[in-house]
Amino acid sequence: MNSSSLNYSIQRKHIYFCLVSMLIVLFFNNCSNILNEDQGFYRIPEPAFSSFDKKPSWSPDGQKIIFKRWFIVNIDRDKGSDIDVDSTGFWTMDIDNGNMKFLAQGVALNSPDYSPDGYWIVFDYAGIIYKAPVIGDSLDLANRIKLTKSGSDHSPEWSTDGEWIVYKKSTGSTMGVWIIKQDGSERKHIFNYGRSSPTWHTNSMNIFTFAGPFLDDYMLKFYPFTEATPDTIESIKNSDNRYPKISPDGRSVAFSSSEEGKKRYIWTMNIDGADKRRLTNGDQPAWSPDGTKIAFMWYSQAGGLGTIWVMNSNGENTRQLTFLPQNVLDSLAVFGYDIRR
Repeated sequence: MNSSSLNYSIQRKHIYFCLVSMLIVLFFNNCSNILNEDQGFYRIPEPAFSSFDKKPSWSPDGQKIIFKRWFIVNIDRDKGSDIDVDSTGFWTMDIDNGNMKFLAQGVALNSPDYSPDGYWIVFDYAGIIYKAPVIGDSLDLANRIKLTKSGSDHSPEWSTDGEWIVYKKSTGSTMGVWIIKQDGSERKHIFNYGRSSPTWHTNSMNIFTFAGPFLDDYMLKFYPFTEATPDTIESIKNSDNRYPKISPDGRSVAFSSSEEGKKRYIWTMNIDGADKRRLTNGDQPAWSPDGTKIAFMWYSQAGGLGTIWVMNSNGENTRQLTFLPQNVLDSLAVFGYDIRR
């Protein structure tokens, strides 16, 4: 598919996608004020049974995984999920011993990603990109730095050299893929569309995302610092492909894919689209720094409520890292949800 026909096909879906995105952003922007949330409990209305744990990302030394946790204390089939606000936010888990630590509180905190030196974490909060320093076992939100202000910016990721951050903007005439210097300067619009979270190649010179909306057969490779035309790379046909992540050696990409109404699966393929392999059911893959493992979120198709898992990069030795509370499991069973893998 050439770039002109790709852009034309995407533009035909643009209006619908914008309307849906605007509704989503309005919902989350009204959930809470920036870093000034009420204490106690927060209810997510049915049918949005939130993922319990989501968006895993590795520390640079490969010793721990950071993720977003919605601390669900109760679910009701008719009324939704009750969230313990005080325990909702960013958590970390040590891979070797399973120890967990509460890093930062916030209902609207999302998509954490360590800087390559491990001193900072970039994240989005209600559609705004921030970075904050890591101090010991906590994230110093008091000294956070605001990098964007649109209210529709999500899924930030550091470049390997630590100089740039890529993110997606979900609404407006300039929606799509953006980059910004880690100090908040030199913001640059790369591409008008792209439903999936963008990701850097390990060379810090290329960005990958799935075309979207509704054209996820193709992954796009961008050259953000040149005028080169994006490359199109065929992925899984007739599927909803998302969350690409490039392996540390720069040769492979992990991503999730699903046919309409079916489970999501983690796939890998070569950077040129060859050698596609389906590994296991799950979503939001993240490579370990040494490339030997992939962390991911798994959730039951019916009930949502994701947990964090890890496996070898070839799909073997799948292991669960985080777990739903027993009372939530009991409620799911009563409601008739199948929560088995």
